[in-house]
Amino acid sequence: PSIGDYTNEVIEAGDFTKVHKDLKSSPLYGIGIGWRARHWLRFDGTFEYRGNAVLVGHDIYRTNGVPAGTNEYTADVKGWLGLANVYWDIYNWCGITPYVGAGIGWATLSVNGLRDVNTPNQSVFYAADKTQTNFAWALYAGASVDVSPQVALDLSYRYVDMGNMSSGVATAYDGSSSYSGMHFKDITSNDF
Repeated sequence: PSIGDYTNEVIEAGDFTKVHKDLKSSPLYGIGIGWRARHWLRFDGTFEYRGNAVLVGHDIYRTNGVPAGTNEYTADVKGWLGLANVYWDIYNWCGITPYVGAGIGWATLSVNGLRDVNTPNQSVFYAADKTQTNFAWALYAGASVDVSPQVALDLSYRYVDMGNMSSGVATAYDGSSSYSGMHFKDITSNDF
């Protein structure tokens, strides 16, 4: 999985340079059921759990053009994804069928345990957990290899866009201040 960008009202109002952002790979477990409508057209519904992925982000901020501090963000992200998919089996040649497909559905993403650490200023913010549900879509390309008349081995690539996600309100460790939380845009995944 990957993150397109991250922001909050403090970042938007200041002079920040984002140095790094990443959403580490995590296990995913899925199940699906399908139906072949024609020899060239298939449909299926899939449901999957995407395990705890570690989110990290780093930025540097400046005051009057001079570096004044850094922030390191960490959180756990988990999600559920449900898709209704359609596939076009292009042509069967010697038991190998290349195909393309597309799907639409929903993604529920949870940002848990977000921590914003600013070491130079000896400050730590902790954010409330937050879950949100978004429209999701996917594109597929692959090939199936016939093992028997009823069984095929499937090798595929999927690009999936799961929308955006946010943490809850982030509050300083001593309760002295807070901000609305972190907002992460364009959560995508390249799955094989």
